[in-house]
Parts: sequence; C-alpha cells; structure tokens
Amino acid sequence: MTLHPLAQRDWLAYRICQGATAFAISAMYSIAYQHEERLYPLKDTPFILLPKHQSLVDILLEGKIIRDLLNRPAYYVMKTELPDSLRFLGGIKIARPKDLLKQDAQAMGDREKVRKAIEQRNMVYDCIRSVYDDGEIIVVHPEGERNYDRVAPINRPILKRLTMLKTRETPTFVPLSITYENVYKFRGKILATIGRPITTTDAAELENHLLREVKLLAPST
Repeated sequence: MTLHPLAQRDWLAYRICQGATAFAISAMYSIAYQHEERLYPLKDTPFILLPKHQSLVDILLEGKIIRDLLNRPAYYVMKTELPDSLRFLGGIKIARPKDLLKQDAQAMGDREKVRKAIEQRNMVYDCIRSVYDDGEIIVVHPEGERNYDRVAPINRPILKRLTMLKTRETPTFVPLSITYENVYKFRGKILATIGRPITTTDAAELENHLLREVKLLAPST
C-alpha cells in the first residue's frame, strides 16, 4: 500500500501516543456508548466518521471510540494551526483560505495566498480519496470548526467535496454525537452515540441525514 504524501502516520509514535491518550481520556472521563452495534458491520471496511466538533478533546476521544469499538486506527482532517507532529499520528492538515489570510490582516487582497490555500485544499481531498480507497477510516468534522455545547451550522461545501471524492466504491458516512456532561469536569460523563451509517454521493441527502442523527447541528446557512 502506497501512502499519499499528506498521510504519513508513524506507527511507533502512533502506538505510544494512542496508549497514553486512551489512558488519559479513560482516567479523566466516564464514557458510555449508545448504538455501538451500528459500527460492527464496518469493522473491516473504510468509512468517513462525521462527529459534531465541540472540544479540543474530541480528536483524542474519537480515536479512543474507534479503537475501543473496532480496534482500528483512523486519519483525521485538521486545521493548519495544529502542530505538524500530529501528522505522524494520522493528522491530515487542510489549509483553508481564511487560515492563510488571517495570518496577515493586509493579505486580504493577496490572490496568490488564496490560490495556494485552494490548491492545498484540493490535495487534501485527493488524500482523503486515496486513504479511503486504501480501506482506512477518516474523521471529518462537518462544521469545519469547534463549537462547544451550542448549535452550529453544517459546512455544506465540506459535504459536497466528500460526496464527490470519486472513490472506487460509493463512500459510507457514519454520524457521531458526543454529549459532554461538562468537558472541564474530572470524571464527567460522556455519551457517544453512533448514528445510522449512510452510503451516498448526494450531499443534500447526507446533510439531511446528519441533521436527524447528530445533536447540535443546524442546516447550512
């Protein structure tokens, strides 16, 4: 299997960090699962996990959920501001135009920066397609940003790109709701609810499905 240049997990670093973070998450929170049986038929197949993004803890928690229920690793689409070292744990960094523009307030008119961001963004979706066709799990937050304990609109362009990946087989998507009692509370309760998987290339169908299956998501504005 040939890895895409943007998907360069280091297995030794991953195993060490996965064990440490799983221990830390288990010590910090009390985690319960609901409808985990919906994941079991996907144990040996690729899919895209679509969780509501609420906290910096989410990615660590999502990794633990996938490891606990399926004993598999995953790749994670993440913003450019996060450390490069996370690539070796399965992070795939995506450069959004606004991420580049906000580095310099005067860059608002710099078309070259925007062009490079869009080029990088296209490479990321090509990477997602490649990783999916390699049989992997990819985690993408459908709002594109973090919103703790409040309703956030779905980012429709993200769903459109995901449903247009041109994977060898029609992509399967799995909604995930994460409910924190209090993300800052020691031994606070977390409920992870697995939504009904859906196989589709229709972005509108996927959006409607997410609205039914995931708490605190709103229609795209």
